[in-house]
Amino acid sequence: IGVARQFAAPLSHGNGGDGIVAEDSDDLLIGDSNAGNVIAGNTGDGVKLIHTRITKLQANLIGLYELKAAYHRLGNGKNGVVFIDSDNCEIGGIDDLRSNIIAANTESGILMDQLTRIITTRNNLVGTTIRNINGRMVDEPTDAGASFGNGLGGIKILGGSNSNLIGGP
Repeated sequence: IGVARQFAAPLSHGNGGDGIVAEDSDDLLIGDSNAGNVIAGNTGDGVKLIHTRITKLQANLIGLYELKAAYHRLGNGKNGVVFIDSDNCEIGGIDDLRSNIIAANTESGILMDQLTRIITTRNNLVGTTIRNINGRMVDEPTDAGASFGNGLGGIKILGGSNSNLIGGP
């Protein structure tokens, strides 16, 4: 969404706004362990979820793309993922197959705002491409000298958000 998945340079510089917007929606699956999305280069947020319930984001590249077996930065113009007044959502999952890589976005990697609650965030790479595989740190291949940090922070929680889990089982 904004670029090709892999093996080609970006087709464009993304959409002129947000990559994905879901509002007043339930039971969404954005990406899965077999085929995640590339959500990068959009001028707004990569994914914006407003009043959504029971949404899962799994195995997506948000703010970067893959080319010749290496990751390259192409951050979204605002945040990687935004939740506004949403609940019972999950970013990533219980294993690495569901991990998202959320990096190189201009603002925050993940923003939880305005009464967002019960969001579970686990097994994601936020602002990095370094993975812990069986207790060993493995740096995924990247373009030389690239910084993958998000501009204003990895995860930002504000506006009355509560009961959210970051990491854990």
